[in-house]
Amino acid sequence: MYKPTLKRKANILINPSLDESVFLRLRTFKGSHATKANIDPTEKTLRKLSFKILDLVKPLLFLAGRRKLRRKSKSDSIAIKIALRLWATLLRDVIKTRRHNILSQVYPEFTGLLERTDIWSGGEDLFGRKFLKHLVGEARSQATLEGISKRNEKAGSENSQQAPSTSREKNADSFFNSRSRNGYVSVSPFFLRWSNFAVFRCLA
Repeated sequence: MYKPTLKRKANILINPSLDESVFLRLRTFKGSHATKANIDPTEKTLRKLSFKILDLVKPLLFLAGRRKLRRKSKSDSIAIKIALRLWATLLRDVIKTRRHNILSQVYPEFTGLLERTDIWSGGEDLFGRKFLKHLVGEARSQATLEGISKRNEKAGSENSQQAPSTSREKNADSFFNSRSRNGYVSVSPFFLRWSNFAVFRCLA
């Protein structure tokens, strides 16, 4: 049986399985004791599909590697290259669907990381160490921001509770301070009427 080999990006011919840490998280989330192969029915189906897609590329790579074949025309070479590109796109889409299926269950708030193209290391793991490192970093940043937000909300609520008493004190102070000019106190007509009334009541 023909076994294709690639000098570059050989990891593309590997059908990845669930990372151990992600598998343990998924098993805890589901409360299941199933094996890695049976922990999720969608992942099980898509992984089988990935094997079939990998089998499709073998004859294409066989034809692409026969460079010394005299009968292979230029149009044949172009057709083979196009077929390989379509195959790579199909495999990439299936792998991306598998990742989204698992990540949306265990870490749904970080599914946006799947759109990045610079955090994938490939190989035998579905996500890989590079992606998990970024995932941990994003989780820590989010936890820090949530802690800061909670502290700000707590401080804001405490300030709002102290605001009424403080405003009353400021109003009382401003009443007397506004009457003082150049060391003298200016008395309003209302205050004079009130003081005269108080004196009259005392003398009566």
